[in-house]
This record gives sequence, C-alpha cells and structure tokens, in this order.
Amino acid sequence: MSRMIKGAPLLFVKVEKLAVTPIYRQIEGQIRNAILTGIIKPGLRLPASRVLARDIGVSRPTIVQVYEYLSFEGFLETRRGAGTFVSRTLPNYIPPKSIQQESTELRNNPATNPLSIIGAKFADLKPSMNRAPFAAFLPNVPAFDQFPISRWQKIRSRCLRLNRTNLLGYEDSAGFMPLRCSIAEYLAVHRGDHCNPEQILIVPGATFAFHLAVMLLTNPGDKVWLEDPGPDGVRLMLKTLGRKVINLDVERDGMDVMGGISKHGDARLAFTMPSRQHPLGVTLSLTKRLTLLDWAQKNKSWIIEDDYDSEFRYSGRPLASMRSIDTTKSVIYVGTFSKSLFPSLRIGYLVLPESLIRAFRNATGTMARSVSTLDQATLAQFITEGHFSAYIRQMHSLYSSRRVLFTELAKQKLSGLLDVEVPDSGMNAIGWLPLGTNDTAICEKLRDAGLYTFPLSLFRDRPSNRAGLVMGFAGTNEVEMRKKIALLAAVLENSDISQCMENS
Repeated sequence: MSRMIKGAPLLFVKVEKLAVTPIYRQIEGQIRNAILTGIIKPGLRLPASRVLARDIGVSRPTIVQVYEYLSFEGFLETRRGAGTFVSRTLPNYIPPKSIQQESTELRNNPATNPLSIIGAKFADLKPSMNRAPFAAFLPNVPAFDQFPISRWQKIRSRCLRLNRTNLLGYEDSAGFMPLRCSIAEYLAVHRGDHCNPEQILIVPGATFAFHLAVMLLTNPGDKVWLEDPGPDGVRLMLKTLGRKVINLDVERDGMDVMGGISKHGDARLAFTMPSRQHPLGVTLSLTKRLTLLDWAQKNKSWIIEDDYDSEFRYSGRPLASMRSIDTTKSVIYVGTFSKSLFPSLRIGYLVLPESLIRAFRNATGTMARSVSTLDQATLAQFITEGHFSAYIRQMHSLYSSRRVLFTELAKQKLSGLLDVEVPDSGMNAIGWLPLGTNDTAICEKLRDAGLYTFPLSLFRDRPSNRAGLVMGFAGTNEVEMRKKIALLAAVLENSDISQCMENS
C-alpha cells in the first residue's frame, strides 16, 4: 500500500451546501484568500484531495477540481510523489487593511494619482435613493408581478432561433431598425408625434440620453433650466458636469417659463417634463409650451422633453408630446421603457432633429457601441405583435383601480396625518406634511418599519418649508396596500411630528 501523503489541515474551509455559489467555488475562494492574506504560507503542503474531501464532507473529484484550478492560476504546485503545495513563487504578502480603515485613509489623504475635476465631483456624490429594495410605497415602481414574462421569453427565444447569427453581434449604433420603426409607429398613434425612424436613436436608458444631450448641446458654465422640485439625478449630473443649473418654480400649470425668460433668457438648454412633471405630477400648459418653443427658436437654445409616465393618464387621452407641435426643430424627445415595462431592460430612445442625428449617432457609437441587439429585437416583436399596447392597457386599468383604492384608504386612514394629493397621471402620489417638517427624518422612521417613500426635499435644490412624501401606489397590490396604509398611519401617529421640525 502506498504511503498516505499528509499535509496541514485546512480547518478554516467551510462549505454551505445550500448557498447559490457552487461548492467548488466556495472552497477555491477560501483557499485563495488564505494564501493571499498569509494564513497559509508559500511552500506549505496541503492535505491530499481524499483527506480534505473527507474532512469537509464533499466528493474527492470536487477537491481535485479545486486543486487543479488553483494550480492553473499559480497559487498551488503539484510535485510528483510528494503532494500539493502552496506555490513558492508567490511574493511576500502583507495582509490587507480592513476596508473601513482603507476607506478612512483614502478620505483623509489625497490620492497619489488624483481624479479629474469631474471625477472628483462624481466621487463626492451621495448614493442614490433609487437603490432601495422594493417595498410599499416605493415610488416609480411598476407592477413587476403582472409582466408577461413567459410571453417575453418565448419571443426572445424565437428571435434567437430565427436570427441567431445577427442578434449575437453588435448592432448599428443608432439601434435595431425594426425597433426604431416600431417606436415611430407607436409615437404616431399614441403620442400624436410623427417622425422618421432615422430620427430615433436607441440608447441604454433615459439617464444615458440626458448625459449625451447635455454633453453634446452645452459647454461647462452654460445655463440649463430645470424645474425645482425636479429630477434629482438630472440636477446632480448637470452640476457634476459643470453646468449652471437655473432652478425654476413649478406652478400649477408647470414650469415657470416666463420667469426663466425674464431672468435667464440666455440659457443654452431647458429640461422639462411637460406631460407629467416629477415629482409634483402637474402638466405644462399649452400656452407655456408655445412660449417655451418660441424662446428656444429666438435664443437658438435646445429643449429636452422628458416624456415621464406619459402612458398612464387617468382622465382623458394621453396628451400629445411637445415635440409633436414643435415647428422650430428645437426639441429633443426622450422616452424609455423603464416604467411601462421594467427598468432593468435598459432601453431608452431619443427622437432628434435632423441636424443632430450625425453627432448623436457618432457619440453613442463611441461611448456605448450598441444596446443588446437581442433585447432590441425582442422588444421590437413585443411591440409589433401588439403585446406592448395590450400590456399598457392592462396596466392602465390596474393602476387606475389601485390609484382609486389608494386615494380612498388615504382619506380613511391618513386624514390629519398627511394631506394626500394623487395626480391624474403617473404612478406616484404626494403626501403633504405640516410646514417645516423634516421629511427626510419621517422617511427614515417609515423605512425602519419597512415602508419606502422619498422625501420631497430630495428633489429640491433650494430651501423650502413645504415638506412632503413621494409615494408610489402602482407596484403594491390591493391586499398589501390595505395593510401598509394602516402601518403607515400607525408609524405617523407614533411619530412626534413636532420633533421632526426643521428648527427643532
């Protein structure tokens, strides 16, 4: 019988058999980390594969696979007749500092190789609240459980089966032409906006579209009109890129266009959400739309139209887009499927004036190459076969009923706690708090109870004593909504609002 090769026991190796990570990957990672951190030293002999397999309760082929892969990476070496050893060629390694200690030192000491001015500004940004886990009443969240995932998967599989060679490669930087044609047809029918598919540019989401437009249409130091309260992500982007944000009040009929013209008429760009302003939910009046277009033409400025939540209007038909009445060719229309379908799809689009097509296409090709061709083809078929329109109708009906229930429950349970205002479009409501309340503190109390809302102050750039909560109703089903409204009322009743005043 051959002599059993012994080695140091690896007592630190633990296996979680129910974990998502495969067992061999768990063992690889633990041994690799032990070598890198100096727990086991160069030249140390490891236990035979059979011994280690027995010790931790896995099969011997699993350990053989681990040893072979770590040997391939250079962490281990096998000596015939002697066993498996930690490679002697590894450099001496100082165990790493804790992440917390390292982060503290990075904050306190300037980097040897510093970031650019813009890079430093991005590094200073606070994490976005949009990364909160889903829970009632997280704003801007569609009813994920209602999405026809099986139909989507069948279309995706069919597209791949019929056109695998083309769909697995890169697409034209302007986007998949069948999708651009489908979007053009949809806009003509549902938004009153007739455009040539050549004017449509497919991009990885609306955020990318905004960055692209700001970079190509403005220079650092240029003035940009923005509604206040308004989209916090756009405001942060503008400031980080060195643009001068001109905050304009949001009135009952939308952005204070005349205020912008009288005080900052030399702005290069106006960013507006005419169909449904976020977060307040108001609509830009026709008079203000025409005034804005006239200003853009006379000033040779541009308008970005963010068509936010335009599909979900509960009184009357969806409004025509502002681009559809633009004879000045000053409007860049931005649309997305994040709210109408699901945000991880990461497909947005711009409708461009002809004069901008070349620059925007070339810039997109340089920065993003193309959005997933397979996803574009799937979406194109989803629209062409009528599934998109049918789904929008279904969600419109569902969100409308949830909106009604939310309104009724708010009147019953939240009266005297929140003055709830539910706009006639979109997926969110506003809950007004007493003047001077610290709405961020209230949101934190709600979050501790498992309820997610956004403070209205998050969307403001200027101080205001008008506080509120932005609450989503579309993604919460009826049973859950009743429970969570009751919980919301209970948390507010048990919170001393007077202690959450700004000056307390």
